[in-house]
Amino acid sequence: MEPVIRKSNEGRCYWVLGDHYRTVVSGEETGGAYAVIELTLNGQQAPPLHLHRGMNEGFLVLEGSISLRLGSSDLILRAGSFANVPEGQPHTFHKISGERTRILLTIAPAGFERFFTEIGTPATDDLPPDPDPAVMELITRLAPAYGLELVL
Repeated sequence: MEPVIRKSNEGRCYWVLGDHYRTVVSGEETGGAYAVIELTLNGQQAPPLHLHRGMNEGFLVLEGSISLRLGSSDLILRAGSFANVPEGQPHTFHKISGERTRILLTIAPAGFERFFTEIGTPATDDLPPDPDPAVMELITRLAPAYGLELVL
């Protein structure tokens, strides 16, 4: 495994549910240990309430504020706040401030970052694509392969 050095404007970028996802480091680059994704939230859509099997997520708020539903708790996370979401914990999140909102998302072990590339659209400019109603069907279809369970 080689060291990974990535500048702030480097990495594969995708639009996922109207938000900008930039791969800081992928599981392919860490030997599957973890992946890190930088999310810039635009507030168009929030992910549905869900949980993960076989992985944990960490949310570090870099800028702005988010609402994080974790189990039965509704939390407000502001810049500098961190939350660990263990495997099997139902959760969702969304932007709550009008200001720029960025999150550093850690996925361990890696692999789930590939889900974002499958449901997302490559980001070739600064404008998100129009919402695609078919994306929820795609999420539902791909979810089992990634250990993702939607909580209805």
